[in-house]
Amino acid sequence: MCAKYDVSTQVIRSAMLILRAEGLVEGHQGRGVYVRAPNADR
Repeated sequence: MCAKYDVSTQVIRSAMLILRAEGLVEGHQGRGVYVRAPNADR
């Protein structure tokens, strides 16, 4: 992602933390980070 968007790892890390805090992605240790399924009650 860093090379594709020409940004530092810190920028990617910060963006992922924001997405996780908003409940849009979920991380699984050893398996990666995945986009969550749409939730109707949002």
